[in-house]
Amino acid sequence: MKKVLFVFILCFLILAPIFALERFSVGAGFSFTGTSEAETSAELSFVFKPFSLTYLNPYARVQSGLCISEEGLRWSGLKATANLELFKSMWNPLSFTMSNPGPWSPSIGGGISVENSCIYPYGEISLFRVLDKDYMYEWFVLSATFESGIREWSVSFLRMTALF
Repeated sequence: MKKVLFVFILCFLILAPIFALERFSVGAGFSFTGTSEAETSAELSFVFKPFSLTYLNPYARVQSGLCISEEGLRWSGLKATANLELFKSMWNPLSFTMSNPGPWSPSIGGGISVENSCIYPYGEISLFRVLDKDYMYEWFVLSATFESGIREWSVSFLRMTALF
């Protein structure tokens, strides 16, 4: 009896998240970023949103791109983050920027940044983030790479992600 109960609980713990993935989204986007190293970069990103929760909705992002600096064109590295949408609110302070405003949904995230064969902690905060049925729009996303303090910080002026 104990084995049957254990197998039932184990199956529930495995299958419950799979059924919750019924409304998952994937997306691809681009962003324009300026960094503390006086570089400008254009980055491509891929997003996986497994849930559609109103509060504390997790999602993952992987991004990479090219930087333009005094030395020329170079690879900006690879960043992988686990992000958390804090909430979704129909009160939208950015409604004047859009013809069809969606919910305002700030997010925070943390992960790693791989640059020149070194791995650094990475974090970002997106306060000006608006969702649409098929898109995520983000303005002025603040991010930083850490070493023994802030190694490099950046601001993504615009990040648009199309969701499928």
